[in-house]
Amino acid sequence: MPSKPKCGISFARLRSYIKTGKPILGILLGDARELIEEHQLGITANPDDIAAIADAFRRMAELLRRGDGPSCGARARELSEQMFDRSRLIAELRA
Repeated sequence: MPSKPKCGISFARLRSYIKTGKPILGILLGDARELIEEHQLGITANPDDIAAIADAFRRMAELLRRGDGPSCGARARELSEQMFDRSRLIAELRA
């Protein structure tokens, strides 16, 4: 019996999404989902739950209608600077 695929994304891909500074619609599981939720970077849904996915699209549309997209984007940019700044990462590796 084939195993069920993991429903996650690579760290590099998530970093790219975060760096855009836009709200993220994450239909995934794992660490990426936890990061999106913990830092309020957008909306997430379980990939095995069609109703939850439909609801996530509705919630994202509402978030954008309310004009809350920029606040998600600001949090994403701040997180990107904190976690992914190349100079900071190099300094940490050298320490």
